[in-house]
Amino acid sequence: NTTVARLDIPTTSESASSIVALPGDWDVIFRSQPCLPLKTGSKALEGHMAGGRLAFRPPSTLFLSSGDYHWDSTNHPVALADEMDNDYGKVIAIELDSGDTERYAYGFRNPQGIIIDAQGRLWTSEHGPRGGDELNLIHKGANYGWPRETLGTTPVKTPWPLTENYGRHDRSSQPIYAWLPSVGLSNLTQID
Repeated sequence: NTTVARLDIPTTSESASSIVALPGDWDVIFRSQPCLPLKTGSKALEGHMAGGRLAFRPPSTLFLSSGDYHWDSTNHPVALADEMDNDYGKVIAIELDSGDTERYAYGFRNPQGIIIDAQGRLWTSEHGPRGGDELNLIHKGANYGWPRETLGTTPVKTPWPLTENYGRHDRSSQPIYAWLPSVGLSNLTQID
């Protein structure tokens, strides 16, 4: 699973190298649920598909991008991103003051970037399957399609197995931009 933890750093610390922290010093504020079992196929744990980027919206909301760990009905028989009973393939809102969490948006494969722009809008960048990398403007409660809609293909260039209308992205929130072929998106940075 993916865990977000907080460490209170004394204001007297002069540098990061002077900080010593033991496991019990960290305060876990979020842990994705359920804990995924190891797969029995070729890759037991696909952490490279975990997302895990953070963005902060004052006064106390932390957004986490959570990937699907390749639980997408092709690499594993179960697709998690479009089901609301788990934290995978979601953007999670974490209220730091109360500890409350919310599945803010869903339908993501591997969101590697997340940012809040100068207008307060939330954006993600997402790795698609062999094409279909996306830039998404995130709206609360919206479904971004994965794994039922993608502009990407399988590794052998055939349509993604779950897509019903290949080459379209019209049943869920459309990306603002999609790269075909993929460019391998990473984190997002706002330049003023």
